[in-house]
Amino acid sequence: MTLRLAPLSLIAALAAAGCGAGTRTDTFDIDIKNGTSGPVTLSLAKSGPPYEPTWATPEDLAIESPKIREEWAGNPSGMGTIPPGKTASVKGLTGRFDGGSRGLLRAYAGELTISQMLARGKDSPDRVEVPLVPGANRVVLTDKGGRIGVEKEK
Repeated sequence: MTLRLAPLSLIAALAAAGCGAGTRTDTFDIDIKNGTSGPVTLSLAKSGPPYEPTWATPEDLAIESPKIREEWAGNPSGMGTIPPGKTASVKGLTGRFDGGSRGLLRAYAGELTISQMLARGKDSPDRVEVPLVPGANRVVLTDKGGRIGVEKEK
């Protein structure tokens, strides 16, 4: 009996196909109430791959095209701005996620341009990241001692 080895290209193709096997699709319903005293700008994000335009962050847009408009509203990603006291909702939002990556909602204090959002890192008092769970997500953004805060409703 002769043992034949598969060509290296076939092994590489099978290994690459196996890497994508961990990708899942999650669906989210998101309700965000702006309980702060000013407008907030919202952005969707992922903690890992694969890239999808709907989930593109300000960082992704800055890398993607320096010619893109500075205004966040009207871009294919993100969710826009919510005035104080108002609620925004997204139903049936889907995303593909590899391994342990997950969906995130970013909220920035103010009505911001992409450059202004880029200037506010994870530790900024004017930015908060909310981990999303598949299914219903009800979030209230608050003013917390000079920081933007978040409360999850059940």
